[in-house]
Amino acid sequence: MLLLSQVRKQLEALVAEKSRLSQQNANYARENQFLHEVIEYHRLTMEDVSLLDERIEEMAETMQENG
Repeated sequence: MLLLSQVRKQLEALVAEKSRLSQQNANYARENQFLHEVIEYHRLTMEDVSLLDERIEEMAETMQENG
């Protein structure tokens, strides 16, 4: 009977640990998704800035040529 009680306690501990790890994994998955979205936003923003810089340079060159 003592052995059965110990096994039951171990199983309960394992189930609790599995639940905790599952919740932690879900949190990490949400954080990972958020970070991917931040990276994508940054990438798109940098593309916009790069295009704006190119356009400003083109306008400056045109203004110098027309002078």
